[in-house]
Amino acid sequence: MKRLKLLLFLNSGVVKASFLWGGMVLLFSGCSDDDRTNSYPVPFSTFETDNHCSLKNADKSENEVFLRIENTEDWEAYVECPEAIEVDFESYFVLAGHTKLTACGFLKEQEVLFNNGTLEYMVAIEEQDCQMPAEVPYFAIISREYTNAPLNINVSVIKN
Repeated sequence: MKRLKLLLFLNSGVVKASFLWGGMVLLFSGCSDDDRTNSYPVPFSTFETDNHCSLKNADKSENEVFLRIENTEDWEAYVECPEAIEVDFESYFVLAGHTKLTACGFLKEQEVLFNNGTLEYMVAIEEQDCQMPAEVPYFAIISREYTNAPLNINVSVIKN
């Protein structure tokens, strides 16, 4: 626990009292590293969804499918892209998923955070006004330093 030390070399009693009061407030208001939330954005890369990559060999009965892909064999078994995409699995792993919609939709936004020891993958999908069902894929390529972190995935569908 960090402690705040105040050294007062002032002659005025009023000023001393103000500084002492302020110092006490700081001391007892929790100036501890343990009290702070340890949350920060995790850098990730992705590839354009225009290349029409999708998940294969996934459970077709599920509306949402999520995978943590850590090697080339799993990448080749579960991801299908019309153009070859190379991932350096020595340095990175991939969070992948898709969400089925009853109407058209597209990937609007993704974010990855490290929050108190947990990797949080947040995906926003925008549903459009059409009658054609869709399957929206999403991928995040993340540094291996987060491989063993527990994972929370949150997908929100925004209806237009």
